[in-house]
Amino acid sequence: MIIAVPCILSTDLSVPALGFLVFVALSAGLARGFSGFGAALILVPLASSVMGPQIAVPLLLVVDGVMTLGMIPAAVRRADHRDVLTMAVGAIIGVPLGVHLLITLDPVIIREAIVVIVVVLLSLLISGWRYRDKPKAILTATVGLIAGVFSGVAQIGGPSVVAYWLGGAVPATIVRANIIVYFAISTVLNATAYF
Repeated sequence: MIIAVPCILSTDLSVPALGFLVFVALSAGLARGFSGFGAALILVPLASSVMGPQIAVPLLLVVDGVMTLGMIPAAVRRADHRDVLTMAVGAIIGVPLGVHLLITLDPVIIREAIVVIVVVLLSLLISGWRYRDKPKAILTATVGLIAGVFSGVAQIGGPSVVAYWLGGAVPATIVRANIIVYFAISTVLNATAYF
C-alpha cells in the first residue's frame, strides 16, 4: 500500500500567497506570545485556505512543538501528573480519530468544519464560561478525547483544555504546567499519528 504524503514544497504558492502566510504566521505567533496558546485558532483556518489543511495542520504541529521545548522541564516538575495523564488517555483515543478525519475527509469540508469549530471554541473562551468544580477523572478524560480529535484534525485542541482547567480551584502555576505538559504529550501523539 502506497500512502501519498502532502509536501509543502510541492505546494504552488504565489508571492501574494506566501506574503499572506507570513502575515498569518506572525499574527498567530503574537497571539501565542501574549496568551501562551491560540496560534492554531488563527493559523490553521487561514493557512488552510492557501495550502490546504493536510499541510497547514502538521506544519503548525512542528512549529508549535519546537517553540514549546524550553518550557517542558519546569512544567513537568510543577504539573499534576495524574490529571495530565488522565487527559492524555482521552487524547490517545481522540488524536487518531482526528488524524483519520484529516486524511479521509475532503479538504473543503475540513476547512469549513475548522471555521465552525474555531468560532464555537472562541465563543466558549470569550463567554467567560469555565468549569468551576474540582476535576473529575471521567470528565478530564472526555475533555482529552475532544481535544485529541480537534488536535488531530486541525491542531485546535487548546480552547477546550484551557476552558476546563482554567476555571477550577487549581493554582494558576499548576494549570499552566498541566497545559504545557499535556500539549507536549499531545504533540508526540499527533506527530506519531501523522507519520
